[in-house]
Amino acid sequence: MRYLGVELHSDEEVKDVVRQYTARLVSPFAVMSLLFIFAFFFFVPLWNLHLWSWNISVAGKTIFFASLSFGLFYFWRSYVIWRGTMLIITNQRIIDVERRGFFDRIVSEVPYESLSDVSYRSKGLIEMTAGIGTITFQLFSGNENVSFAHMINPAALHKQILELRVAYLRGAPVVDDPVEGMMNRAGKLSPTEQRALLAGLKKTVPARSVPGRGPKKDIELP
Repeated sequence: MRYLGVELHSDEEVKDVVRQYTARLVSPFAVMSLLFIFAFFFFVPLWNLHLWSWNISVAGKTIFFASLSFGLFYFWRSYVIWRGTMLIITNQRIIDVERRGFFDRIVSEVPYESLSDVSYRSKGLIEMTAGIGTITFQLFSGNENVSFAHMINPAALHKQILELRVAYLRGAPVVDDPVEGMMNRAGKLSPTEQRALLAGLKKTVPARSVPGRGPKKDIELP
């Protein structure tokens, strides 16, 4: 199943889609507006452009339409990048989609079992007062951390991701390897159950003897 151009697992459920704050479009919109004002303010001079005795209105018309076209293109490209850059939060992982152009997109994922820590940071007066920040995902593998900047209310997003991670790890299926599964469950046993487990393991592992030292002594149980 595909969702916003990203392939999802058969049992995966999208919980939220988060984008950067919309004020990032203010600057492209301002540039487009200035170009439009320039084109229409100088509409008559450009449309009847003369250089001494030569009529070069074609050049003026070219400047007019170029200003409009560039303004529209710049704003549309900025909107596509903003719209296509997002965090897709599911019940199994976090998908980071970074749009860099019309035909340039980077998709990376952070599975909850590989996520060691989640942190966020608001730096500067504007970010602190506007409730904007950068959220960072740290991985167990030690690879480069994944960051997503210009987020609205990063504290709420931080809490949501931690809750989804805890819910996923609690409901994660038991691994097929019996030894690894036993080791994972051993940490949840009571002290009495741990001593019983050690006693059972002693009976299944034969004592080894070291030359010149006799048979290896049993380990004293607590």
